[in-house]
Amino acid sequence: MFTYLKPVTGLPDSSAPECLNTSFTITADVDVPQGGGEGSIVAEGGRFGGYGLYLVKGKPVFTCHLLGLNRVRWEGPETLAPGRHTIVFDFNGVEASDDLEPEGRPPTR
Repeated sequence: MFTYLKPVTGLPDSSAPECLNTSFTITADVDVPQGGGEGSIVAEGGRFGGYGLYLVKGKPVFTCHLLGLNRVRWEGPETLAPGRHTIVFDFNGVEASDDLEPEGRPPTR
């Protein structure tokens, strides 16, 4: 388990959680301001592969790719209202290796 209590602006790959060919869960407590939220919650990787969980027009979005061969995008069903939310995203690496279909849970308040 990796827990980051404060913003992290850079983390070497050797210190980051290993997410390749495995299942993982990302849990993030976010505070959406009036007018909606935008931007990165967590991202790791680079040109040849990686993942990111972020807000676009107030909706949680997860994307990942490996070598640009398969790109996966999941978008939450609803825009988050202003206030505190917990976003939980489960990625099943075993099932994803076959059909690359990640699943997110609805955010909670």
